[in-house]
Amino acid sequence: MTAVDSNYGTKLTTKTTVQFNVGGKKYEVSRSMLGQHSDTMLARMASGTWQRDTESCLFVERDGGRFQYVLDYMRDGEVTLPAAGSVTKESLLKELVYFGFSNVDPSSIRMEFSCWEAPTYMSRITQEYQNEFEKLKRENYELNLLMACNTVAYASCIRYMCTGSFKVNFSVAHKSNGMGRIYSASCRTAKNELDFRVADALKGLTLADNKKGQMVLNQCLAKYGLSSATGEYKENRGRVQVGGSCGVIVEDSITSVGLTLFK
Repeated sequence: MTAVDSNYGTKLTTKTTVQFNVGGKKYEVSRSMLGQHSDTMLARMASGTWQRDTESCLFVERDGGRFQYVLDYMRDGEVTLPAAGSVTKESLLKELVYFGFSNVDPSSIRMEFSCWEAPTYMSRITQEYQNEFEKLKRENYELNLLMACNTVAYASCIRYMCTGSFKVNFSVAHKSNGMGRIYSASCRTAKNELDFRVADALKGLTLADNKKGQMVLNQCLAKYGLSSATGEYKENRGRVQVGGSCGVIVEDSITSVGLTLFK
């Protein structure tokens, strides 16, 4: 193949293939295939502008093992990855973006399974799932803690403004006569809406004896110019019976919350 160098007006003999050294692993790619992907970085590297010597091997600082699947995608528009291999779907998608392939359909990259590879692949994705699940659990706890502290701080500020007292209490149940630690749930009304908001926010977590919870609560109270001293926050929990004529359900729940505010 012969081409004219526009800068020098001389004729260059161009090979029909281009050599790439990708992370120490050598590949030979046809110029015709590169021409089908003219907008990619690989095609630009093999052009006369970049490659002055058509006999030279172009070095690319990328993973040599993944590059073979980049070539598969260039040839077929889709790739099948071995399930037990080191190349994941996510890593190949990143590689294609790096080389300048746009609008890659993720469904064009599939995993190939065999009876021998399946256990290894299942073990890997199980570990990935467990790691992601634990991360989401931590993030979920942090979010629930923040929402609970925001709710308690807001409700405390409203109650203080309504009563003028720095000692604020929220109660959603009352002791049942002769029932030991059994409480009867109060009816939710507009008058005790704040109490139930606090109780709802504290389902599944506690701020009592929780140093981090106390710190976050004071950060939320600070928005209203208030704070709560350590040891001044109290929670009472017990077995609360709810329900009426259709039956009674007894569940462990928060019954009251109390704290002393400071300005």
